[in-house]
Amino acid sequence: MPKPKLPDEERKEMMLRVRILRKEVMIIANQAKKGNCKSISQYIRKLIAEDVKKDRFADCGIPQLQRRK
Repeated sequence: MPKPKLPDEERKEMMLRVRILRKEVMIIANQAKKGNCKSISQYIRKLIAEDVKKDRFADCGIPQLQRRK
């Protein structure tokens, strides 16, 4: 049974725009295939999720994300 959707006031939607050079698209597409991802956007979402789990954003100077309890 699917989970019910959150009400609009509790929903947190984020849009991320990424610019990729044409010569890099094939490299990223090959990496996505190796990672069992159907699209480049799915691969990028997977990479971001891994970074969030491992708290790698502090290495880039980005403030730490707050965790939900």
